[in-house]
Amino acid sequence: MKRFLKTALFFGLACGTMTFLACGDDPSGVQSTGDKEPSGKIDSTEIYNAFTDKRDGNVYRVVLIGNQAWMAEDLRYWDKNAEPFLINHSWCATTTERCKREGVLYDFAAVVGDAACKTELCDYDYPLRGICPEGWHLPNSDEWDELVSTANEMDISLDDFSPFASFATGEYDYFDLTTYTDECARYWTSTQYNSTSAYEYYRCSQSSSFKNQVYTKSFGYAVRCVADSVPKFDTYVEYVVPERTSSSSSSVEPQSSSSEKSVSNSCSSWESYVKDTTLNAFTDKRDGNVYRVYAIGSQVWMAENLRFHDEDASPALIGRHWEWESNEYLYSFGAVMDSADCETELCHIAYPYRGICPEGWHIPQSFEWRTLVSAAEGENVSLFDNYGFDAGWNYEYSAINRAVAVEGPDHRYARFWSVTQNSASGADEWYGDFNKDTGLKSQGYAKKFGYALRCVADSGEVKLDKRKDHLMSSSSVPQSSSSSSTLEPEPKSSCNYMTCGSSSSSTPEPAPTSSCDDTCNSSSSSSETVPKSSCNYMTCGSSSSSTPEPAPTSSCDYTCNSSSSSSVPMSSCDYTCNSSSSSSDVSSSSKPVAIVLEPFVDTRDGNQYGAVQVEKLIWMTNNLRYADSAATPALKGNTACVADGCGKGNLYTYFAAVGNLGCATEMCFASYDAVQGICPDGWRLPTRNDWLTLDDKVQANKDILTALDFIPTGERDGNGKIKNDGYARFWLVNEDGSRSAYEGYNYVGASKMELQSYLKAFGYAVRCVQDVVEAGN
Repeated sequence: MKRFLKTALFFGLACGTMTFLACGDDPSGVQSTGDKEPSGKIDSTEIYNAFTDKRDGNVYRVVLIGNQAWMAEDLRYWDKNAEPFLINHSWCATTTERCKREGVLYDFAAVVGDAACKTELCDYDYPLRGICPEGWHLPNSDEWDELVSTANEMDISLDDFSPFASFATGEYDYFDLTTYTDECARYWTSTQYNSTSAYEYYRCSQSSSFKNQVYTKSFGYAVRCVADSVPKFDTYVEYVVPERTSSSSSSVEPQSSSSEKSVSNSCSSWESYVKDTTLNAFTDKRDGNVYRVYAIGSQVWMAENLRFHDEDASPALIGRHWEWESNEYLYSFGAVMDSADCETELCHIAYPYRGICPEGWHIPQSFEWRTLVSAAEGENVSLFDNYGFDAGWNYEYSAINRAVAVEGPDHRYARFWSVTQNSASGADEWYGDFNKDTGLKSQGYAKKFGYALRCVADSGEVKLDKRKDHLMSSSSVPQSSSSSSTLEPEPKSSCNYMTCGSSSSSTPEPAPTSSCDDTCNSSSSSSETVPKSSCNYMTCGSSSSSTPEPAPTSSCDYTCNSSSSSSVPMSSCDYTCNSSSSSSDVSSSSKPVAIVLEPFVDTRDGNQYGAVQVEKLIWMTNNLRYADSAATPALKGNTACVADGCGKGNLYTYFAAVGNLGCATEMCFASYDAVQGICPDGWRLPTRNDWLTLDDKVQANKDILTALDFIPTGERDGNGKIKNDGYARFWLVNEDGSRSAYEGYNYVGASKMELQSYLKAFGYAVRCVQDVVEAGN
C-alpha cells in the first residue's frame, strides 16, 4: 500500500495539493467506460476518480490526502432486504430521496456489523470492513487523526467547499428517538471507548477541520470509508464546488407567483433577504394571521407567538387556551399538541410534530431550542432583540391559581412550550428573563399550565407573502416604561439593517445618513416624538434606561445568626448578607437564601449527613453513602466509591439509585415527584424540576452553591472504570428513555448547574431532597 500511495501522491501533486485522484478536465459528469477495463492505477492520462459499490451500484468519488485515499462522499448503503439488521439501526435525517443521494445515518452496531457491539466492548481486528464496500474499511481514530494532521500540515480544508466535502450530516438522537439536521458533519470511527460508547469525529459550522469526542453507540452518524490498498476505479464523477452564498446578491428566488418569495436557512441569504426584498412574513392560511420569521443558524423560526384560537377546527383548545392580551394567547400542553389526552398521558408521537402550528411548521423539540440558544450565543445576538427572535415577555396561566398572571414588575419572563415530554403530566418549557437578557433555558413543568408557542419551520425554507413592520408591543418592553405608548413603527426595509450573526457582525451596521436620523434620544428629548425617518429606535445607554442594571455583587458574612434563629425549626445559619448597609435590603428582598440545618443520621447504617434548606426544598450537603446490597439487592455490582474514597460518597447506576434492576432496560415511572429510591426514609430522589429550580436560586444568590458544598464526584463508566473529571454529577429521577435518564452536574468552582441525559448504566452520585412541610399541614 505504501508503494501505491507514494505513486498516488506523486501524480496527485502533479494535479495539485489535494486531488480527486484524476487530472482529467472532462466536465460531463459520470462518464461511460465502455469496454475499457477499470484502472487500478493513477495516471494523468486516465479519467477515473471514482469506484462503484457492487452491492447496490452507488458510485463514490475518491480523494487523496497525504498517504490516505478516502471516500469523498458519505456512505449511502441502505439495502434493508440484503441487510434486515439496518431496519432498526439506520435512519435518514432528511428525506429518503435525499439520503439516496447524500448519505445515511447508522448506529455503531450497524457500522461494525454486530448487534452485540452496541452494548459490549467488542474485540475485532483492524482494519475492520464493517459496512464499507469491498476493498474499504472503517477508519479508526488514528486514521482520522492522520487525516486531520496531514490536512493541517498541507493547509488543506476539509469543509464542504473542499473536494473532501464534509457536508452537514445531522444525526439520530437516541435520547429523543428522532433524527434532526444541524450545521455539523459527524462520522463514526471503529475505535471503541467502552461497552456503550465509541469515538466520533465531527466538524461544525464553517470550521475546516475535525475534532473528536466519545459518545453513545446508540446514536446515528454518517460513515466515510478509507481504502485498504489501491482503489479500483471504474468511472469519473465531476465534483462541482458549491457556491458560497454572497450577501451582495439575493438568494431569494420567486416561487409560484411574483408576490411570493422564500427565505432560506443560511445566514448570508437571510441578510440579503432583509436588505433586498420587502417580504419578511407568511400568512397562516387557517385564519389569516401573519407572522414575521427569523432565520438563525440552520433554523427558521416564527418571530411572533402563535395566535391560532379556532376551537371549531381544534376542539382541544376548548378550556385550554387563554387570551392574556388582545389577540395574544397562552396554551396548555394539550392545546399545543391538539390532543387533550396528551395533557394527562405520555403521548408517543412521530417527529416533527405539527400540533396547532401552521402547515409547514412544527412544535420545537428541546434539542431545537438548544440549537437556537447555541446559535444565538455563537453569533452574539440576543433572543430578546425585538428586531430578531423577539422573545419578549408574556403572562402565564397558572393551573394552581386557575388564573392568568404576570410574575412581578421586575421579573418579566418569556415562556414557551416544547414538544418534549418528561412524564405523563409534565413537559419541557423554555423560558428567559426579559430584564436580565441571559438567554433561554429549560425546565420540566406541569402540562396544565399555559405558555406561549413559537413554531419552527419543517425545512430550511419558508414561503413568504407579506411585509410586516414590527410594532413594539408590551410583550417587547416592560409595562413600567412610560415611553411604551409613543414607540414608533419599525422603519421600512431601506432602514432595516438586521445583521447576520457572524463574528464580524456583532456591531449593527449603521443606517445610511442620507435617509436615517441616528441621533441619540437623550432624556431631554424623551417627551418628543421620534422622527419617523429615524433608524435608531434604541434609547441611549444612560441611567434612565428602562432596563435595570444588574445588582452589584456584595460580600456576605456567613456567621451563624444564633440569636435570631429561634423561630427557625432547627438550629441554623442564615446565608444572607449581614452587613449593616444591606440589612434593610435583605429584609425586604425576595433573594433566595440557604439555611443550614442540623445534621441528621440515616438509621439504616448510621451515616450522618448535612442538610441545607433553599426555600421549600431541603438538600443533603453530602453525597449518599448507603451500600447495603443485602437489604437492597439492586446495589450489588452497581455501586462504587467516588475517586477520592467512599468517605466522599458512592457512585450508583440509575437502577441502583432507584433500587430496581428492571429500570435498567425499561421506563419505570409515570410520575417522578415522590420516588424514594435508596434515599433515607422521609427523603426522595430529586427531579429535573428540582435541579432547574435550584439553578434559578443559585443564579440569584451564588452563596447557595457554597452551602451545598459540591465536591468533584467524577463518574463510573459503563465498564466500571472510575473517572474524576472535576465535575460533581448526580442522578435525577427523570427518565429519558428505556436506557437513559437525566443527570444534574456542576463543574466545581463554576456557578452554572447543568443538565443532560445519559445512559442508566453509568454511575453518578446521589443527593437526596426533602420537601418542606408547611406549618399547619
